Amino acid sequence: MRLPLRFSWPLALAVLAWAFNYVALKLLYEQMTPSQVAFLRYVVMYAVLVVLCLITGQSLKLPKEDRWRILYFGFASMGVYLFFFLEAMRWSQPAEGAILLNISPILTMLLAAALKQERLRAAALGGAAIAFTGVVLVMIPALGHGEHRVMGYVLMIVSALVWAYCIVLMKPLLGKYSPLRLMTLSMPGGFPIMFGYWIVRDHGRVPLGQITPMGWLFFAHVALLSGVMGFLLFYRGVHEIGPAGAALWMYFVPPLTALCQWAFMHVGLEPVQIAGLVVVIVGVATAQRFRGQPGTPVAPPEPA
Repeated sequence: MRLPLRFSWPLALAVLAWAFNYVALKLLYEQMTPSQVAFLRYVVMYAVLVVLCLITGQSLKLPKEDRWRILYFGFASMGVYLFFFLEAMRWSQPAEGAILLNISPILTMLLAAALKQERLRAAALGGAAIAFTGVVLVMIPALGHGEHRVMGYVLMIVSALVWAYCIVLMKPLLGKYSPLRLMTLSMPGGFPIMFGYWIVRDHGRVPLGQITPMGWLFFAHVALLSGVMGFLLFYRGVHEIGPAGAALWMYFVPPLTALCQWAFMHVGLEPVQIAGLVVVIVGVATAQRFRGQPGTPVAPPEPA
């Protein structure tokens, strides 16, 4: 049965926030290093999440029965994933990053099948093959732009794989805890990665006095609008129209990112990359369409 796209204000706002997030992050890198952004973003996000939990009356106590599982989820999602993603964005253009990260549902499907959480159908596997063909088309221009560009693409695909693994980890936890509480409780798990990343790369320095007002606006978007609010808006949208309907909205992120990149950075996709974008979306949509009832939860393309 064909699923119509239903409008949802929370999902529309979340998609817009995530689409611009790639551009805001790239422009923020002109004033801060990736590791400085990572650590400062972590501190601000965690503080805001704790306040939101207190306001909404959600417990900040780690449940004994799931303590290590939650912290491990945070280690993977708020630590390892973000390290690879933020490093990948050093070398990738915003739209390229959004396209490559958009394959995370495909990787989630393959991981869930490998772990016997769901059955892999032939048509869904065909959709995965189509999507990976699109990835190759997106990466072709990198072959003529040096090893750093290629490294950025490779790191982005690795980050998509790590996030797919995080979605699999998320399945049993979302059945017991709200998205806000799960995200907040898991944050300390990512602290060793974010702190170590910052110390090793920047020796504990953050050039707060050198950041321009525009830079602070970009940071506010990355940490708060895309980070905290994007995540909460997404799950509000899931509550409104259901997981399958919410998943359709994710297809808008890469093309909107490409539009934002053109508008704010005056950089467009090459023709072969535009073709790759279309092929990736078709492939992911096909795989999702024939996936049946997935055993893993629908999740945003990045962990806020």
